[in-house]
Amino acid sequence: MPVLREVGEGWERGELGVLREHFVSSSFRGVLGELRRPLPAQLSRTVVLACPPHERHDLPLELFGAMLHARSWRVVSLGANTPMTAVADAVRLLDADACVLAGVRRSAFESRMPSLTRLGRRAPVFLAGQGALRLVARESAAG
Repeated sequence: MPVLREVGEGWERGELGVLREHFVSSSFRGVLGELRRPLPAQLSRTVVLACPPHERHDLPLELFGAMLHARSWRVVSLGANTPMTAVADAVRLLDADACVLAGVRRSAFESRMPSLTRLGRRAPVFLAGQGALRLVARESAAG
């Protein structure tokens, strides 16, 4: 994770070009693919992973999915920039045991609270990433 943060910050500061940022991301995705090899054990629970609309930073979420896969979870990753209706459909169709949504910006979650509440009635919903941390910090400061 520190490598991804460092690359992202380097890109924001203009120290790394798109070529290097994409190369690192692509390499990281290749490693994640290796971590998701089939397991001999039976997969017991299903989790849906996604980034809400306009969120494109899915690599940390994919790493989390690889860790869940190693613990015998069936991981269904919808990736970056996923419409909330698609997330809800996946949770319903797969009868998922949980859903994890990751976002960098607080607004990724704030503007979707009604959708998140409805989704939470079907399966436990977990929010992750800096956006979730900022949302919690804002709620704590307000309350």
